[in-house]
Amino acid sequence: MFRKIAIDEALISAFVERWQPDTNTFHLPFGEMTILLHDVQYLLQIPVEGRLMSRTSAQLDHPEVGLCALLGMNSEQLSGRSEAPGFGSKGKWYDKGGFLAEMASRYLQVNVTHVTEAQSYLLLMLGSTLFVDKSRDRVRPVVKLFLDELEEIDQYSWASGTLAWLYRCLGQASRAGASGVAGCLTLLQCWIYKYFPGFRPSHFEPPVVGPDEAWASRWIGQPATGSVADPSVRLAFYRRALDSLTPSDVFWTPFHQRPHQAVRRSLYTGVIRFADIGEFYDPARCLRQFGYRQMVPH
Repeated sequence: MFRKIAIDEALISAFVERWQPDTNTFHLPFGEMTILLHDVQYLLQIPVEGRLMSRTSAQLDHPEVGLCALLGMNSEQLSGRSEAPGFGSKGKWYDKGGFLAEMASRYLQVNVTHVTEAQSYLLLMLGSTLFVDKSRDRVRPVVKLFLDELEEIDQYSWASGTLAWLYRCLGQASRAGASGVAGCLTLLQCWIYKYFPGFRPSHFEPPVVGPDEAWASRWIGQPATGSVADPSVRLAFYRRALDSLTPSDVFWTPFHQRPHQAVRRSLYTGVIRFADIGEFYDPARCLRQFGYRQMVPH
């Protein structure tokens, strides 16, 4: 899929402060911008076309039930109150609404069927890349609902599901009192790098990637050193840089002069979904990212 990069938390924080959940856009000195469906497809190489990633309320009532079936456990074993099959000691597999990633890694080493092994691997991979929990060490069990039929996983619009989850996470993180941000931060940070050249790492060696590989694989964040390593110093710098941005500082169409010609669904207006989450997607607020002059949206 793509390589995960070193996340610059100060850079992410500065942009989260500019996020407006009512419009799902970043409010910048010259107007609005957002992450669009074609950005997700180009940056992560996951499909936009496909079925919406929605589920009924009945399917979402007890998502841990699917984990029990996948792992061959009961609820007592899943919570660590009794010993799980195949392990010599008790261990908590499910905590605070999430499947512990460390336990998922251990489970892949157990003798299981090929189907179960594939589902477990995909659950761990998707939970640690596209649908990241704020804790960074748990996987949302709802992801399992989209892996029950392996032959159907390529029929979903993974790009719209990933974007809906990120929109929701940015909205939650933008509120006073929020203590972190979940979602695919690799997508957000690489989107910043593509559209705002001034925020790119000053020294980096872009890895060699093929024409069909994700654009996100072209970026490797460099660890900060010295005074720049102080997160508060970097955050203050990024805030000042954002305050002084002008339209000429933005690379408006970094992938294609008319990106909707290659990714037609990017001009869709309406609700995008992930499980029980629905977020409004409105490209009319960001027409400059399609190569057009911005008009007042309806």
